[in-house]
Amino acid sequence: MTNNNQTNVNALKIVSISELLEKNGVSYRKIGLKPVAQMGGMTIYSAKRPYTRVVFGANKDKNGGIIPADAVFTQIQEGSLKEGDGLFGNEHTWNTTPFIIKNGERATEVSTFSCCVFSHENAIKVANRQLKGNKACVLLGDEVTCPENLSQEVVSN
Repeated sequence: MTNNNQTNVNALKIVSISELLEKNGVSYRKIGLKPVAQMGGMTIYSAKRPYTRVVFGANKDKNGGIIPADAVFTQIQEGSLKEGDGLFGNEHTWNTTPFIIKNGERATEVSTFSCCVFSHENAIKVANRQLKGNKACVLLGDEVTCPENLSQEVVSN
């Protein structure tokens, strides 16, 4: 498999939006996304289960500086994005450092990762942010793109 195996899609359909949630004073929503493609005038929806993305409201960094809200979070809050709407973006699949996925008693080592990335985002940064909790990161050839992920202490709340 090649790195950044981008599906030939440029749209993501919002299939679900959670209620407004809050943790540690930061508002967020979980949204379900499915890749959408156009072929011969027909709209093709992915048969895969939806990807989940978390979008955050404005919050503060460690030094008290303001971190602006995700654009998608703001659009949902304003009502300009809702379930069934589309966003520009793509599904990406990456080769990664190996990590373990647990499912009950079973554990499987994997070395690929797929995620949905909005068109205004850096795909490698999004993937590495999502892989951080697994102590893994995207590989570009033999290059480790986020070595700090590999030594992160995972903190669960």
